[in-house]
Amino acid sequence: MFTWRGPVFHGGQRIYEKLDRAMSKDEWRLMFPDAYVKVLLRVEFSDHHPILINLKDEEFVYQGKPFRFENAWLTNESYNDMLLDTWNAEDPLISNLKKVVDSIDKWKFLSFEKVKRQKKELMKRLEGVQRKLQCMHNTGGMRRQEIKL
Repeated sequence: MFTWRGPVFHGGQRIYEKLDRAMSKDEWRLMFPDAYVKVLLRVEFSDHHPILINLKDEEFVYQGKPFRFENAWLTNESYNDMLLDTWNAEDPLISNLKKVVDSIDKWKFLSFEKVKRQKKELMKRLEGVQRKLQCMHNTGGMRRQEIKL
């Protein structure tokens, strides 16, 4: 994948080059045999794609995180309703706390995590548009789509 895009010349042509690279010594490669370089998405304010050196050829494995309260939750009107629906004054404290943590996880997924999912979807679409631009497919429409995204 190209890592740099040049200016648009007369006729709408653009130059793409692979300028950015990663280098290593043999000793380093022996220490990290599964390492690889990945070209990431370019953002609009730069003409370079950033590169990432990944040391392991493994997918990220999700490990449960400890519960942490986020102050931003208090800004969402549905947070208090979710708590009131979950809490039962007749149940023991530990039981209520476990139910609240489960309810917060579900609530957070439907409200706050939605933004993260939308961002991930937009980044995938942007990646596809940038690949098509590099292959010179429908450059006018693809440029407008890239700016829009």
